[in-house]
Amino acid sequence: ANVGGMLGDEVVQVYHNVQPVQQMDHPLPQRTLVDFARVTVPAHGSAGVNFHLTEDALKVVNKAGARVLYPGLHTLIFSRGHGDEQSFTVNVPTSTDQHVFV
Repeated sequence: ANVGGMLGDEVVQVYHNVQPVQQMDHPLPQRTLVDFARVTVPAHGSAGVNFHLTEDALKVVNKAGARVLYPGLHTLIFSRGHGDEQSFTVNVPTSTDQHVFV
C-alpha cells in the first residue's frame, strides 16, 4: 500500500530457492531471480500484481549446464527489495510421490 500523497512505483521480485532431497555434485544458489514486475501504486492506494510462473521457474542449472527440476522443497519468495517478504513452498516429488504444497 502507498500511504503517501504521491503516485509511486514498486518493483516486486520473485526468487526461487531449492532444498533438494539428493546430494548435489555442484553448488546451488541461495536464491535465483525468476521474475519481476513494476507496478504503479496510486497515492493513498494499493495495487495488485500477478505472476504466471511455470515449472521452468523451479529448475536450476546442473554441472553439465542443463536446466533440471530436482525433487525436494522449492520456495518462491516475493520481495520488494526491502521490508517483509512473502513466500510459499512447493514439494516437488520423486517420481513415485504426489505433489504436496506446504
